[in-house]
Amino acid sequence: MSCAETQTRAQAADQEVVNLFAFVDTGRQLTWRGLETGAAEPPPTLHVSGGIAAVIGMVPLDDYCGAEAARNLADVEWLAPRAGRHAAILREAMLEATVFPAPFGTLFASLDSLTGFMATHEAAIRGFLEDVADKQEWGIKVAARLDDHDLLEAQAAKTWPDWAALTPGVRYMRLCRDRPKLMSLARSQMADDAAAAVGSLAPPAVAVRRLEGARASGDGSEHLIASFALLAPKADGATLGEAAGKLGATLAPLGMAISMTGPWPPFSFRPDLHPPPNEP
Repeated sequence: MSCAETQTRAQAADQEVVNLFAFVDTGRQLTWRGLETGAAEPPPTLHVSGGIAAVIGMVPLDDYCGAEAARNLADVEWLAPRAGRHAAILREAMLEATVFPAPFGTLFASLDSLTGFMATHEAAIRGFLEDVADKQEWGIKVAARLDDHDLLEAQAAKTWPDWAALTPGVRYMRLCRDRPKLMSLARSQMADDAAAAVGSLAPPAVAVRRLEGARASGDGSEHLIASFALLAPKADGATLGEAAGKLGATLAPLGMAISMTGPWPPFSFRPDLHPPPNEP
């Protein structure tokens, strides 16, 4: 639910609203043994509707919507612990249940509003929970030094048939002039090669999804070529890690390096839950 819609439904500006962390099936009891709790941070509760349950907490509406919220969300010291808390709750939940994770800051004006949403999407949520039962998401990133001289030379030779016949001086000037173009071509080719290579990890992965939005890494030494999400059975995590290590050794001679993260709740494999026309 958007902030505008939440504020409209909330009765007062200082009202507490429902903060959704995840959906789980109703057959599990969550203990939150590893979650730090206290008066300021009570454990989440379960709100049951039909055959699913929502993992929720209550938060002040003004913290997430309105002028004060805009300042909060731009303040790392305010945002980081709350986003970290959201992630910690998801990690704890996935230890004891299959979860349908919600993005940070998913708000509902009331329990009635949340209940209506759950009733509308129960079939999709339950189907997802059944599909990903005993499975986890892993991430793989593929990076390369796109400005490496040898890589640019090889890309130039592929791009221009007369490259070998040019003098060293002409090649140098052309590399300087057309560096952005060559880097773009190399990135595109590497991304396709990486997609084919990471696809070979299924099995043990049961699904592989290429993620959008690959950008250069922050330190400037490498460029992110492509990112992938893999869904794999919990029991096959070690096998997947070994296969990814072998894949990294295969890609290294091609100038690519891979890194693997996880396990995570299956964020990248959730279905889109669009509200009906007459509901937020």
